[in-house]
Amino acid sequence: MLVFVPLSPGSLRALADGRPVTAALAWAVTPDFVAATGYTPDEAEEAEHEALLLASLDAFTRHGLRLVAVAETAATPAADPAVPGEVTVPALSWRQVTAFFADDPAESASIAAAAALVGQPLPAALDSPVTPDLMAVPLLWYDKTELDRTPITLPTTTGLVTL
Repeated sequence: MLVFVPLSPGSLRALADGRPVTAALAWAVTPDFVAATGYTPDEAEEAEHEALLLASLDAFTRHGLRLVAVAETAATPAADPAVPGEVTVPALSWRQVTAFFADDPAESASIAAAAALVGQPLPAALDSPVTPDLMAVPLLWYDKTELDRTPITLPTTTGLVTL
């Protein structure tokens, strides 16, 4: 299953350093997501983009930065999803990551305008009037081989992993 995993910079570094992440919350195009959004099978790419945006908003509410790993891995529907499409990834390794998305530092003013979302639960953030403006700011795509060439400040050593 294609999943979009919201991460902190430390958890991205830990993954790249070979430390798997367990029980990660992620987003995917699940049957409940399709039912809630109304996407058709012909709109698979649009549905995946929406799942990516949900994961990026979730990362932002937790870490103040939109940082999302894309991976092909097993996932199970979340036990009590706050928002349709929420899944749990039992274990995620760097080998499963195909790419990641992150905020563009050139858009820092637009991103800073959404600072009030940090710390909010995802359902509340989805209803916030500042969310559409944040979601309109494009994310940058990176192949996983570009990790050390990104403008993201990553820890150089791995300590505790914070998702």
